[in-house]
Amino acid sequence: MANGGEDDDEFRYSVFLSIAEADTDHAFSRSLVNELRREEHGLKIFPANGEKSQASEEELQRSRLAIIEKVNVAVIFFSPRYVFSSACLDEVAKIHECMKSKDLVVCPLFCDVEPSDVRYQKNSFQQQRYSAAFEKVQEKDSKRLLAWKSALTEVAFRDITNLGGFLVQTESDEQNLVERIADKVQECLR
Repeated sequence: MANGGEDDDEFRYSVFLSIAEADTDHAFSRSLVNELRREEHGLKIFPANGEKSQASEEELQRSRLAIIEKVNVAVIFFSPRYVFSSACLDEVAKIHECMKSKDLVVCPLFCDVEPSDVRYQKNSFQQQRYSAAFEKVQEKDSKRLLAWKSALTEVAFRDITNLGGFLVQTESDEQNLVERIADKVQECLR
């Protein structure tokens, strides 16, 4: 992971993957990252597996938000666990901001959640109201809370058929979907 002062490292990424830490071992997310890194795609994905940093959690988050401003494509791995991470919610808010201000290409993936659950913060995404991260922010920072809600709503409204997003279903042909997503991301970078 890049430290805040290592600008050269920050520019080496073309795709930012926003994913809850609990989902990094998800078979689909591993397959997608491997496919994006394959030679024919050759994309630099942040976060890069295996990179370690001595920076504090706060410094790492600032670095991640700065990298979002520099990449061309953001892939968001929405899962039921996503909303329990204030870091993920800050990332989606920054992605949303860059989507509007600099035409960042955003590709939401909906894994074990429906796009409408994310849009309207219902069902599994309604549980965010009870998460510790959400409650802490709700009491102290209403602007940040509104940014999270707005980002979830607008990012999830991306057109599902035009790189806007993909439904990841366990019974679907996972490898075919992974290849389609990687091809679409590569196409956006040309």
